[in-house]
Amino acid sequence: MKVTADTNFLRLFEMPQKFPSGFCFGGGYPVRFQMVDWFGPIDPQLFWEKKEIDLDSDLNARKQEQLRTFIKEKLYYKPECKYLAITDYGDAFII
Repeated sequence: MKVTADTNFLRLFEMPQKFPSGFCFGGGYPVRFQMVDWFGPIDPQLFWEKKEIDLDSDLNARKQEQLRTFIKEKLYYKPECKYLAITDYGDAFII
């Protein structure tokens, strides 16, 4: 997975505590996600030396764990909620 200064962006959404049930025939069900944060997950200074950073699977897994720890320290974090992180560099994970 390649990350550039332009794709170094993460949006964090609080997921609903309950999802609709049943089949989604006829267009589906509206579901409310709330965006609670956004930021550049990788230190921007790293892009001064390189045009892109290659996140292999091991490095990406370590980065996800660092981000989970960081997010759990935020004021908006509620332990009873789940959060969906979506990056512009093509990664997504649950906190």
